[in-house]
Amino acid sequence: MFFLTKCNTIQIVSLLIDLTKTWFPPFLNINVIHFKKGMIKFILFISFLWSSLIGYSQSYLGFLNHTYSGVHNVLSNPAQLANTPYKVDINLVSFSGLVGNNYYGLNLNQLLGDNFDITNDALKTPSDSNTIFGNIDLLGPSVLFTIDNQNSLALFTRGRTFFSLNEINGQTFENLTTEFNDNTDYTIEEDDFNGQANAWSEIGIAYARALFSTDLHTLTGGISLKYIQGYANGYIHGNNVTLNYDADGIILPNNDTVGSIVSTGEITYGYSSDFQDYNFEKTGTGFGFDIGGVYEWKTKSSETYTLKLGLSITDIGTINYKTGVEKTYNIANAITQEDIDNTDGLTELFDTYYTETSSKNIEKTQLPTTLHLNLDYKFTTKLYLNLNSDYSLVSKAKLDAMRALTHTTITPRYQSKWFSVYSPIGMLQNSGFQWGLGFRAGPLYIGSGAIVSALMRTNIQYLDGYAGLKIPLYRKNRVSNSNDTDGDGVLNMMDGCPKIPGPPSNDGCPEN
Repeated sequence: MFFLTKCNTIQIVSLLIDLTKTWFPPFLNINVIHFKKGMIKFILFISFLWSSLIGYSQSYLGFLNHTYSGVHNVLSNPAQLANTPYKVDINLVSFSGLVGNNYYGLNLNQLLGDNFDITNDALKTPSDSNTIFGNIDLLGPSVLFTIDNQNSLALFTRGRTFFSLNEINGQTFENLTTEFNDNTDYTIEEDDFNGQANAWSEIGIAYARALFSTDLHTLTGGISLKYIQGYANGYIHGNNVTLNYDADGIILPNNDTVGSIVSTGEITYGYSSDFQDYNFEKTGTGFGFDIGGVYEWKTKSSETYTLKLGLSITDIGTINYKTGVEKTYNIANAITQEDIDNTDGLTELFDTYYTETSSKNIEKTQLPTTLHLNLDYKFTTKLYLNLNSDYSLVSKAKLDAMRALTHTTITPRYQSKWFSVYSPIGMLQNSGFQWGLGFRAGPLYIGSGAIVSALMRTNIQYLDGYAGLKIPLYRKNRVSNSNDTDGDGVLNMMDGCPKIPGPPSNDGCPEN
């Protein structure tokens, strides 16, 4: 079960970087930075790279909160592990990833073309609060056991990486992706911007139990306990930052000119040692837990639910990075290109030319604690409608913390024992309307929360997808969250003859 080794984590981070390069190549291509006439780009590029490597959106859209989600229910509400149709559900491996923004809009035909240039060809929608975000979520070898009609247990392994860049002025993006010439001056103004990167793995155990059962009403509860291994953590916050670049700022004795930059404002950044050195080894540890409850209502005691309501809170906890540091600088100063050239990296530049106002060790990074609300309604034995909403419970004022994006979806689905098809339709914070499609066919599941809307648009700002394989072993006789020894559809607590089947009209006893 301890599959999330150093190698796995490096692969997760590398995959995330590769995906981001595909979507936003100018931001991750060092070649666009002109060090001789573009120190403003250099400073902002490094800062933005840190921040772009907090936003999180729900993984496996449409597949979670599904009757046949099985062990995947640990990701959103552990209480749903009870009353599952599986005796055993084994997840071999699954992957979910997304990337989005509200600045660049891409066209599929252009993306597939040979000469597409994102900087020149993409549709841009600058604002005072542009955002870039992404997420990779790997559920590794995991297993769900149904102990009996009242108890279920799950063991799971998971790897996660988040990134985002928030509250950025669209003109800043434009300046970062515009080639410098020898005589170009630039001014960048930012009120408040922030970001955080984090990569970690989880090894956990989850338990769910029926807390209360009658023939028509059932209440279940569940909890997941997680041991966390942190691999990289970095964050940045800017307050009233302005940068003015003058291409001809200083005339040297030989009559050559060198650019100068005048800056004001305050920047706070923090990082673990592995993040700064790109050495993604385990340096953080911690514990987290998820907790949830599910209420089910049935119209007949022998049937599965007609209406299901779920409430859960996930990712309660922290990661402790003992080797991290946080520094705050007043960046009011004027420096030249030679000052940039004579320093080794951003840390030395800040220490040399700006005023450090505070410094402290990083102790704890807060997980993206999220509230999940879910409603599932059954129209027929195979047609359902699901409503799900996710809300962050982490304050925006907290720097060293990850925050979820608000996300609400309505998902109609058709499901049977071996096949399901579903289509999530929803609104995602910073990306607007999204429409997806997914299916499950025996051991295979694959889908996207935005593929339909992406195919319909000429201005694509969000894409996601997931896929996985599992081994499902079904229960022979499933009675919803009840203790019904004789299998006659009447709960033991209401059955006059709990070991001998009989009709409900005769209190579960055979008629004479």
